[in-house]
Amino acid sequence: MNNPDTLGYIASSIIMIVYVTYLIQVVRGQSTPNPATWLIWITVLTLNTVTFFLTVKNIPICLISLMGSLNSLTIFLYSLRKKKLTGLGHLEIFILILTAIIGLVWYLTSNSGLANALIQIILIISFWPTLNGLIKGTAKEKSVPWLLAVLAYTFTLSAVLINPNSDYNYVELAFPMVNGILGNGSIAVLAILKNKT
Repeated sequence: MNNPDTLGYIASSIIMIVYVTYLIQVVRGQSTPNPATWLIWITVLTLNTVTFFLTVKNIPICLISLMGSLNSLTIFLYSLRKKKLTGLGHLEIFILILTAIIGLVWYLTSNSGLANALIQIILIISFWPTLNGLIKGTAKEKSVPWLLAVLAYTFTLSAVLINPNSDYNYVELAFPMVNGILGNGSIAVLAILKNKT
């Protein structure tokens, strides 16, 4: 399969399955969403969608970020309405402030590549509240949606690599690798380990 658009559509389809699976787990009480993680993902993935598109210049490849933003909003609002959220701590507040600062940097510099690279730092940090909740036992997660997310972002990474408009620079590769594979993969591994005990 050597068509980046097709890979982008596959990745977006898988990510939709991820969010539906995750929402079902939240409804059943099998997962406890961390409010900071999901609030950050709403704002950061929205900003990421725009800056990632300006970097890779391919709508199908960027759909995964747009789907992530819209579905994060759905899960956040459902969890907020049902009071299925964990508390908001100092780190989470710091991350939200950092998100606003990066948005301001992008506005002032008009450098979408720089903004997108900085967003990846926030995205990887945004996994910490969920990871920390799993470590401390204050949150619970099933590994399936996180593993499917890794698969989706692997398709996105492949699409970036074969995108004819790509410059193959670190900015284009950072989002699928950092957020998609490393971030989701770390939660998947920890969820598997915690559910074995």
